[in-house]
Amino acid sequence: MGTYPISSGDISKIVKSGSTAIFNLQTGNDMTERKAFWPQIKQESRKAGINKVMSFPISDKNESEYMDDLFAAAQHLNDLINEQ
Repeated sequence: MGTYPISSGDISKIVKSGSTAIFNLQTGNDMTERKAFWPQIKQESRKAGINKVMSFPISDKNESEYMDDLFAAAQHLNDLINEQ
């Protein structure tokens, strides 16, 4: 598996690794370029038992916005970990 799941096999590897969540930072354009279809990834993840599947797209086109978005993503990840 690479840096992101694109198949049910990739999701199976995530489950076997002990992961219980997926936190996606890719934008819609990123996903399209990589031929990754987020609704399918969410569906396959949930079928595999990963119920915490969250998308928080971050664009790296503007450094200032990127830094703000990374901080916000870290807060959302913290909430996901702490189930808030």
